[in-house]
Amino acid sequence: MSEKPQINISVRRLVEFLLRNGDITEGMEVRDTLESMQAGSRIHKKIQKSGGVNYHAEVPLCVSVDMGDYDLVVSGRADGIIYHEKSSSNKLSEIDPSLSAYTFDKGFFPHIKKTDKIEIDEIKGTYQDLRFKKEPELLHLAQAKCYGFIFLCANGLDSCDITITYCNLETEIIKKFTKTYSREELTLFFMGLVDSYKRWSDFSYYFSLEKINAIHGLKFPYSYRPGQFDLMAAIYRSIVQNGLLFMMAPTGTGKTLSTIYPAVMSMGEGLCERIFYLTAKTMTARNAISAFELLAGNGYRGKTVALTSKEKMCVNQTVECDPEKCPYAKGHFDRINDALYELLNQKDIFSREVITEKGKKAVVCPYLLEYDLCDWCDNIIGDFNYVFDPKAYLKRFFAAENSENYVLLIDEAHNLPERGRKMFSASIDTSLLAKAKKPIPKVFSKLKSKISSV
Repeated sequence: MSEKPQINISVRRLVEFLLRNGDITEGMEVRDTLESMQAGSRIHKKIQKSGGVNYHAEVPLCVSVDMGDYDLVVSGRADGIIYHEKSSSNKLSEIDPSLSAYTFDKGFFPHIKKTDKIEIDEIKGTYQDLRFKKEPELLHLAQAKCYGFIFLCANGLDSCDITITYCNLETEIIKKFTKTYSREELTLFFMGLVDSYKRWSDFSYYFSLEKINAIHGLKFPYSYRPGQFDLMAAIYRSIVQNGLLFMMAPTGTGKTLSTIYPAVMSMGEGLCERIFYLTAKTMTARNAISAFELLAGNGYRGKTVALTSKEKMCVNQTVECDPEKCPYAKGHFDRINDALYELLNQKDIFSREVITEKGKKAVVCPYLLEYDLCDWCDNIIGDFNYVFDPKAYLKRFFAAENSENYVLLIDEAHNLPERGRKMFSASIDTSLLAKAKKPIPKVFSKLKSKISSV
């Protein structure tokens, strides 16, 4: 692998971002529940285990693409690759001249028996009735095709079968879709993805250079108040040491700017990739936005988004994600990437008003536009629940495979224990229990009394 700067992206994220299309439908943005994730993991392991000795599970694959000033690194794990092994070793294959910019960092397996058929297996758990599923979903197939491309090129193979295995999480009924692809077909497909993503990786790389240069020249905008410099030094030192710092300061002492400034400076030294400013109140969130605006006025370049709830971001009278009733839901994913790219190149700070205005102009859902902006922003301002609530947190930033370093600035942290108790506590609606009890016949009086005792 070269020593050039890298832009890293997973195979799944690449295809989901570039190939999304169509309408928003009710519930599609709902995050996976713990129960469904556990069921999906169990099904994956069960199918992988049943594959036999030639079924190789969780195969790491990685390719680096020379983009000029930086490398685009695309990586992931194939759920399963079926191949036979031999005792002797294959030599590392010569790369096709048309792929001179590509380096296959992971995926070469020297003991593959090349004369046998190779199969890439992508497993997807679902609650759909598989009797009515006629073909694999575009994004699932695209993900498997990327794995097929990397594996074939890394091992000098000419073709492979791509299989999408669907398994109903309740019935465990399995349905497979398999098609053979040549290396040439998969190469054209993957190169097309790289070409489409180039404007995004270019933006990420070159804006990052601007941001770092701006931070290195950024000065604190005011004269220091008594103790303010010592406070900022303590915050910076805590970030350097990956530590935890508690601060108590009265209103009006400039604590918002005093916490944000050293965090921004640490980003300039490569100590963190993203800052989360968390607060329980709208007013303190506005103070954080004002602090970033003040730094921007002094030369800071960084992308900042302030998150607002779905109910407040919706521009309709009622929140109803129905493409037949909401023009912003109809064809949203056909327009969202262009709208997102334009907004990123127009502004550095994305308030609710800025996002709503762009959503209306581009006819895309402002709430999902706000959500997409998070991936491209250096600073995210929002409620506690975006990090701590298991039902509402920004999952992709805190997944196990995410290796980014974050700084969490938690305003009025004394409110966090009580909020945390609510986040992790279950609740029962007695009106729903009453409705459940009403149709139960009298012969089941014991059951009714048990429900009443809850």
